[in-house]
Amino acid sequence: MKKVVILSIILGLSGVLNAGTIVKTSGATTPHLNDFSQGRLSYPYRASGYNDTHNDRIFFETFKIPKSCKVIRAKFSLYVQKNSSSLNNNDSFGIESNGQTLLSQRLWTNNPAHTRTVNMSLNNSILNAINNTKRFSFYVEDDTRVKKAVLSYACAGGEGGAKKGMTWRKISTNHTTGTTSVDCGYSNGHNECNPYHGDHLCTQKLPILCTLELHGKKPASVHVSNSRHAWSGNLVHTTRPVAPATEHITTLSKANAICVREFGKGWRVAEFHDARQWGFQAYGNTQGRRFWVNIKDQADGNCWSQH
Repeated sequence: MKKVVILSIILGLSGVLNAGTIVKTSGATTPHLNDFSQGRLSYPYRASGYNDTHNDRIFFETFKIPKSCKVIRAKFSLYVQKNSSSLNNNDSFGIESNGQTLLSQRLWTNNPAHTRTVNMSLNNSILNAINNTKRFSFYVEDDTRVKKAVLSYACAGGEGGAKKGMTWRKISTNHTTGTTSVDCGYSNGHNECNPYHGDHLCTQKLPILCTLELHGKKPASVHVSNSRHAWSGNLVHTTRPVAPATEHITTLSKANAICVREFGKGWRVAEFHDARQWGFQAYGNTQGRRFWVNIKDQADGNCWSQH
């Protein structure tokens, strides 16, 4: 069974919209070896993966966290079984990051059972390590098989939908030329969008502004007054309304896939700099009061990462 990542309301993290669960029950592991200490890595034999019944094998595993997620809470569950009744009393499991041991504890000391489930809420030092590396690495040694591992986490911006993404709006449409002008919006001396920290909650349902690069010539009657109204030469359209935080649109590639699915090959999310910056003119039309737009050089300006 491959690693499964689920966007969901998680038991114990109720009310959190921007959350995930990683579950793995079989197959090979995918460890990031730089996370583990040299002493651990020097152990001569490694487990082949989940449910390895051989003794004297250390189990290494790493789960990757989306780069757009700042983890604010996490729970880890580990389901293990003894390979024999006599060899396991000194077996342990631990959590490591960048070669440092963050947690280590015995599994079977004075425990006659043959199976065990470890459940724990991760402390701040482990959460900080996860956020620094976007990885969660753990080990189990060395006469104990790992049957299942589960990491459940909540991201900043989940509760109350604090994380925001940048949006633009339609300024005008020229029905004669078939062109439209879109930009951030400007009123009362202020920009209506925020490319640095976003301006609309990622839990809100808004269309995505999609574009297709045409390199089209600007119609003679289309006037370019400033950089916000620069000619892009592209075609634009808007998708159905989507809420990135609740629909697991966590990466730019996933957002681009929605454009492709609705309009065809070559379509992608429109970008802040597609002409110059802050806005542009293009062929096509848009729907909705405001719509999601990508900005490639401001990590906190989007609901998704640039991957």
